[in-house]
Amino acid sequence: MTNQDNSNAGTLSEKQLNAIPYIVAARSMTEAAEQTGTSRNTLYEWQKNPAFKAELQRQREMVVEEAMEQLKMNVVKAIDNLGALLDNQHPGIRRTVSLDIMTLVMKAREQTKITQLERKVSDLEKKLSDRTAVQPKVK
Repeated sequence: MTNQDNSNAGTLSEKQLNAIPYIVAARSMTEAAEQTGTSRNTLYEWQKNPAFKAELQRQREMVVEEAMEQLKMNVVKAIDNLGALLDNQHPGIRRTVSLDIMTLVMKAREQTKITQLERKVSDLEKKLSDRTAVQPKVK
């Protein structure tokens, strides 16, 4: 491994930058190594570099965000399909879809309540922190 590859300054070599998308997309480090023409050991060594690790994490998060956007774009279509299945002639299908819809609505409501509680706890923690910072300590 060269000094360029083992960057202490926080910059990455072109080879490292080119390898990251392959690591993100690969099912294994062996596959990523084959696709990049780099040894697995080198890929593992690069991951010890904080700058490489941070960029790898950033690109992984970008992939997840893009996948979530794709899912969001299909939610309306999925809901329309479930709604259409409610009119199906087969009673078993109507029952299953009805239960699925009710389960999804209940989970969404629970998630909304959890989010509200998290926000309230965060607000209370901030207020407590602000009070503690303002009040003089008693000996």
